[in-house]
Amino acid sequence: MAAFCFAAWPVPAQPVVSNAPPVETAVEEVFNLSLVVQKVNADVAAGRLAPVLDYYYVYMKALQFLLSRTNLARAGKEAELKQALMAFSGKLNGVRIAAMNRRQPEASASVKQLNDAWARLKELYPPELMAAVSDLSSRFVCPAHADVVGREGERCSKCGRSLQRMDEFCGLPSGDPVIKASARLSGALTPGQKAEVILQLTRKDGAPVRETDLLPTHLQRIHLFAIDSTLSDYHHEHPTPAGNAGEYTFSFAPKNAGGYRVWLDLLPAATRREEMPSVDLGRFRAMPFERNTSDAFTNASWQLKLSIDQAPLRAGFPAWARLIVTDPAGRPCTQLEPIMANFAHFAGFHQDGQTVYHLHAAGLKDVVDPTLRGGPEVELYLPGLKAGFVRLFAQVQIGGHVITAPFGISIQP
Repeated sequence: MAAFCFAAWPVPAQPVVSNAPPVETAVEEVFNLSLVVQKVNADVAAGRLAPVLDYYYVYMKALQFLLSRTNLARAGKEAELKQALMAFSGKLNGVRIAAMNRRQPEASASVKQLNDAWARLKELYPPELMAAVSDLSSRFVCPAHADVVGREGERCSKCGRSLQRMDEFCGLPSGDPVIKASARLSGALTPGQKAEVILQLTRKDGAPVRETDLLPTHLQRIHLFAIDSTLSDYHHEHPTPAGNAGEYTFSFAPKNAGGYRVWLDLLPAATRREEMPSVDLGRFRAMPFERNTSDAFTNASWQLKLSIDQAPLRAGFPAWARLIVTDPAGRPCTQLEPIMANFAHFAGFHQDGQTVYHLHAAGLKDVVDPTLRGGPEVELYLPGLKAGFVRLFAQVQIGGHVITAPFGISIQP
């Protein structure tokens, strides 16, 4: 089952205050972009266009993070950095389109434009950050023991192998997950009745995963997403440690009969690579449901509208969107309260029942001051989604109450 965690960013009405930005992660993501540029240049020069398509997730993940941290630019260059990152994204997409269409001359020309965009991008970061990227690029690792890091010419202290230049991407979702998840219910799922759930998290060696084994993201160590088979009943929970090591508990009240599919967004401290294991509660079976597109939601007090800037959406192509919150008379809402470290949160579920998109509207800095307010708009970056139908749930908090708005999005092939 596929799972994706991307970050987006809002335009707050007031300045936000938070912890220092994760510079180490920024260095890794700039390094990832530099490695993408190197690999794309080598592949296109050798006439290998197919591998170019494999880097899509890597550079989209990097761009999501770096666009949310434009405050790491040289002084006074934040706006230019945002424009340069978007221009860089456009040039990469140009190479990707040429590769998809197997057009070697067009790919070669697009690579030259990509290199120019990359050169401009590097100029906008401070020298100390780029020096850290260069240092990361010069590291050598053992092919058999990734924890052994050294310099050129050195050997692994564990096996004696020569260390190889680091040419792997940093911080990607693990292709070899270290955490396994299982769940047990206190009883049958009954619509309208609270269900108690115990999650068991274990490592591959069977040892329990303790709370200290997980790094927090957006103020929480575990983000849980649950959806029914009709993509209509969504729950976002944060399980807490139970009595036994490796056990975590949460409760929810299902609205519908049948099973629910659950994803856990985890960041193991041992690997710093995102993992999203999934488990089923009850019997999750594909059910027919209405795939109606919708961009507005209204309750008794507020209206939420999703505006996509580059509609219609096409599979594999990113786009911008805005969540706009007003009262029933159309007056803008400027009282959005922090929810999961920002003024809005998003989760999308694909019609295939296998894919979840965690789209967190993370600002230039996490919003940790509960007195701050935002609105009426939250800007969202939509990554290249799969073709088909996606149910996107937006959550905002106003007056201490969480409002969950379902939207229907159609993505063309």
